[in-house]
Amino acid sequence: MAGAEQLRSFVEVPAGSQFPIQNLPFGVFHRRGSHSQAPPRPAVAIGDSALDLTAVADAGLFDGPALAGSPCFQALDSVAPVVDWADQLGLAPRKAGLETLNMFLGMGRPAWKEARATSQKILSADEPVLRDNEALRSKCLVPMSDIEMVLPITVGGYTDFFCSVHHDRNCGFIFRGP
Repeated sequence: MAGAEQLRSFVEVPAGSQFPIQNLPFGVFHRRGSHSQAPPRPAVAIGDSALDLTAVADAGLFDGPALAGSPCFQALDSVAPVVDWADQLGLAPRKAGLETLNMFLGMGRPAWKEARATSQKILSADEPVLRDNEALRSKCLVPMSDIEMVLPITVGGYTDFFCSVHHDRNCGFIFRGP
């Protein structure tokens, strides 16, 4: 595949868009009005669309060593419940996978690189798998106007963002003055 700076997508990306094929940010979305009917789904943004990673996984397009067969992007109804503390407390078992990006993020850099490379490949102007298959394309590409973004991760425990010398210095100015 050509270098990332030379990639072109078959998806129309408006001039000045923050989401060309070279920048595919991960997120989680609901289709508008479907909060109660459908679980959230992972995606990457491309132009004014979102590439539904669950639809991509369902089509078998994640075929690399890290993501092939992984439940991290699979539909909730196809993923077994995870046995965890919720079970032990008598709460409904949660499902692994796509309610958040936590499982995917926990897989580490190899999975992230594979997901990005696969997404770039199937969105590329030179790759026919989505470009030439209208039925699959309509399942995988969702207009941004039809979705609502949701919190992409569940933060467990405590996260401290007081993590740099610059932040420390600025907070010191707030409390002590310059």
